Amino acid sequence: MVGANSFTQAPKLYSDIAGDEEKKVEVTTKVHADGIAFIEVKGRGSLLGMKAAAHSFEAGFAILPHGLRLKIVVDLSDFEGAPLAAQLCLVEWMIRHQKRFRYVAVLGGETMVVKIAQKIQSILPFGKRVGLFPKSAELKLHLEKIAHEDASISHQ
Repeated sequence: MVGANSFTQAPKLYSDIAGDEEKKVEVTTKVHADGIAFIEVKGRGSLLGMKAAAHSFEAGFAILPHGLRLKIVVDLSDFEGAPLAAQLCLVEWMIRHQKRFRYVAVLGGETMVVKIAQKIQSILPFGKRVGLFPKSAELKLHLEKIAHEDASISHQ
């Protein structure tokens, strides 16, 4: 997983590992005080695993102030894909919670997962709030740019 210290020095408020009963998928969620969340997905996804992960995300996000928009890094470097039902569950969850997201960055992932993410990005109302990055260095530069934009807006 991309180290949280690479992007934030803020204290970690929440950490959890969720997955399905068969241990085919493991989803680690870490939420920091500044609204940066790191989500790492390992293994082969499932509908039950996605539902458990969504519950974990919501528990972590609930700790943060309601108006704080989240910057989420999803590391799919060790993800092996998921059935369509699990992917649709994730899309539905993202639509339902989209007002909380400042930015969602997807790092790595197998080709099919990235192709599906690109399609979702093109048809859903996320616009430039979703980015796909093959390498962590590119992601880090983009998150720094967003942080700079946010700082400029808050000083106006």
